[in-house]
Amino acid sequence: MKNGRSISLISFLLFLVVGIVMLPSCREKSQINHRVVVTAIGIDAGEEEGCRLSIQVIEVLKTSGSLTEQEHNATSVYKTEGLSVASALKSFVAASGRNVYILHNKIIALGMDQVKKQSLQSMLDYFIRSHEGRPQVDMAVCRGSAMDLLEVPSESTAVPSEQIAQMLEEGSQWGFVTRARILDVERALSGMYDIGLPIIRVEEEPDDSTSGESDTGNSRKSAHLDGTALFRNGIYAGDLDPEATRGLLFARGDLEQCLYVLELPEDMGGGRVTVSVKNAHTTITVTQKDSTAEFAIQVTCDAEILEEYMPENLGNSQIATVNALLSEAIRQDMNAALETSIGQYGCDVVGLKRLAMKRYPELVRGREEEWPDILKECAYSLSVDARVTKIGVEFDASSIPAL
Repeated sequence: MKNGRSISLISFLLFLVVGIVMLPSCREKSQINHRVVVTAIGIDAGEEEGCRLSIQVIEVLKTSGSLTEQEHNATSVYKTEGLSVASALKSFVAASGRNVYILHNKIIALGMDQVKKQSLQSMLDYFIRSHEGRPQVDMAVCRGSAMDLLEVPSESTAVPSEQIAQMLEEGSQWGFVTRARILDVERALSGMYDIGLPIIRVEEEPDDSTSGESDTGNSRKSAHLDGTALFRNGIYAGDLDPEATRGLLFARGDLEQCLYVLELPEDMGGGRVTVSVKNAHTTITVTQKDSTAEFAIQVTCDAEILEEYMPENLGNSQIATVNALLSEAIRQDMNAALETSIGQYGCDVVGLKRLAMKRYPELVRGREEEWPDILKECAYSLSVDARVTKIGVEFDASSIPAL
């Protein structure tokens, strides 16, 4: 009996000590008061050689309850400038009296003007070195300023950067943009390949939710995916439009699914057919040709007809024509991606250098600096095998009785 009481007393004391240890201290509360949780960072061109940062943060002390319970966005956007990213962040600390906590940062947005002035190495070196950040932070280039993107409100989430991250994820899955993270940039800067970053365009649109009048002058900002920014050795080279971006995803084997609207020939009655492409598989074969190489890119994919916008239903005998139309459309997108990225800008965003290095190391070794020019001299053959299926109920208009 006495031993049982002793054990109970010891257990109670142990529980009490653990509970006291787990209680937040005044110092921890002070740390929260002096910190802002960063959810997105924008980098724009500043005065002279510096940069201007836009910092989207969660106002922890102004937020009551969970983030899902907030009626409006739970973030604010602050601006600060400095000669570098690190000095701009410290300027924010000095001006606000609060430190930044970037572990929960989701987006690093780069303004187009800043991208054209500085390399990715100089703009992102702080984030690559920092132990406080995450390697899976999404990257994006903004047409205009990055500050505009961070100020776009979210109607679906309390934290706007979460909606941007979701847009990049869905856009990548549906073939609209190439998704890139800070880790991909680090690998590209090491010389493994060139990189393409998704482009986001911010537009001012009339806000019809505030009033039914058309002359109120109210507007709201909205974000739209707008192709891919190409970087050669970390330096901005040019853009790919959405169609060429889709072709780039096919060539790299990164495409998950996408839609094509195909125009049917007149001998089939005209009209349009919308197909959903999935199960794409890409094979790249390298063959040495003297001092250059030939790259054969083969793509196979499945597709399903989603909609027939035409006078009559598409017959089974006409599926072969749709196969050919889809295969040619994909081939043209890939050709546009290669002609623009390699032929015009010399960017190896497909990663052909690595493939050549594995198969024919003597083709690349010692010629790394010349590789962009060598790529332009290489031969490329593109082939696509699309398999279209038609699923659904067909109606014969003549069999429907008149009312």
